[in-house]
Amino acid sequence: MSASSIPQLYEDIFGVAAPDDFDHKNFRAFIPNRVDIGERIAWAQRYHGFTWTERMPFNRMQQKSAYESQECDCHSHDPQNAAMMFECLFARGCQNRQLQDLAENPASGCELEIFDTGSCKGYGVRAVCDIQQGSLICEYIGEFLNRAQFARRLQRPGSKSYLMRADTAVIDASRRGNAARFINHSCDPCAEVQVWSVPAAGGRSLRTAVGIFACRLIKAGEEITYDYRFEAFDDGGELACECGASLCRGTLGKRKLACTRFTV
Repeated sequence: MSASSIPQLYEDIFGVAAPDDFDHKNFRAFIPNRVDIGERIAWAQRYHGFTWTERMPFNRMQQKSAYESQECDCHSHDPQNAAMMFECLFARGCQNRQLQDLAENPASGCELEIFDTGSCKGYGVRAVCDIQQGSLICEYIGEFLNRAQFARRLQRPGSKSYLMRADTAVIDASRRGNAARFINHSCDPCAEVQVWSVPAAGGRSLRTAVGIFACRLIKAGEEITYDYRFEAFDDGGELACECGASLCRGTLGKRKLACTRFTV
């Protein structure tokens, strides 16, 4: 993966410290897959003030230019689609279409539990069942932002932002999102973020998708984490890391206060 496509998270709350008003006593663990979408939406609005969304809204900013549809090549001698992080098109049963399958059938995804970590990290996400290495855990869902929107949201005073930048994708899960927005950072994670190109609009276009994948076997009951890869800037103070891993780096880098270095 090139340096420009390494996912980086700009996040004020989760994985760093719990909100000041976090109510550990009354919080109840929540398994989204075990309730209908109406209950998920109600839970998200009531307790967290965001809109629960199952699918990433598609817009022109996500669309790849000069796209030519690629047929499934998984059974060829030298398959290139997966190697280039392109999902296959119109190949039912193909293993290289996890993000498409999840978007078409969200209920088929991994059962995840949003829970109180009992620490300063606040909320977290853990596996309800074993998750095999290489499996898609969830897609990072939110609003797809352009450069100007990204700049404004980073600079909002007192905002709680969940901004993910990966390659040219900037996704904000503060207003719309799913379980991915609750996943905490770790310097020794069990999951990783990957940027994929996924057929959309019936194969006529291609969208950027940010998936969270298991980088090893994740056992039932284990907290799911990935490396936020905070980007270090000259402005802002360093953020202390609270992941608790034996390999903890101690800090997450510096808080992002400006976005002059970001371009799409």
